[in-house]
Amino acid sequence: MLALGVSIASQPLVEMSYDADAAAGIAAVEAAGGTLTDAEKTACDTFIRGLKTQSIWSKCAALYLFVGGTEGSNSVNWKTPGTYDIAWVNAPTHNGNGVTGDGASTYGETGIDLVSVCPQNNAHISAYCRTSAATNALLGALDTATSARVEIFCGTNLARGRINDSTVLDSAGDLAAFHLLSRTASNARFIQRNATQVTSTTASVATIPYELTILARNQDGTPNNFTDANLAFVSVGTGITTTQGLAFNTLIAALQVAFARNV
Repeated sequence: MLALGVSIASQPLVEMSYDADAAAGIAAVEAAGGTLTDAEKTACDTFIRGLKTQSIWSKCAALYLFVGGTEGSNSVNWKTPGTYDIAWVNAPTHNGNGVTGDGASTYGETGIDLVSVCPQNNAHISAYCRTSAATNALLGALDTATSARVEIFCGTNLARGRINDSTVLDSAGDLAAFHLLSRTASNARFIQRNATQVTSTTASVATIPYELTILARNQDGTPNNFTDANLAFVSVGTGITTTQGLAFNTLIAALQVAFARNV
């Protein structure tokens, strides 16, 4: 009960309590010049908590939420801000919808060593693409010496992927979707488009001794295959199960709805 003569307006406000990792990501975005509403901060917090509940958070080395609307805020790795933050090259477009390549020269350097971050039989990458007719590689790397790749790239009305492998997996449908590629064993991998999964037992080839790039594919240390896609999320890490993949899609969909950029 308020004391007599004390107005409600004069009472101290109770600060929103965020998960510690969500709070660190929010702080990093704001320090990089990004702007988030309270509702958007809550959505990010809910997303991070959901990843932890589904045991996906621990499997991610990098989580790029691409929120805040600036080049700096779109660089932030929410898993561990300051580590694997993206260095953007040739000025891709940054706004509230995420980051968009020009299909010619723009890309992001993650600093991610795929050999350690994505072990041969225990790896995943994902991307939320908002461009229906996107071209080329959403993210990836290629070692021509072994023909092994880690990549999600665009075909004609389908997403194609390889993960420490030379054999492609196809996922048919509109490219504007959440795409996940995961390997949990030498003979267990799958590609997922939203909630639809295609599995394979193809044996793995080798890890990739090159840095993962975003909006392009790093071929033997040189970016190429630049995309014109608009990306609103990317993750990289160890293998995610098919069950976790479905939960991941639900969490991603809710996050994009909260930012009014779902497709």
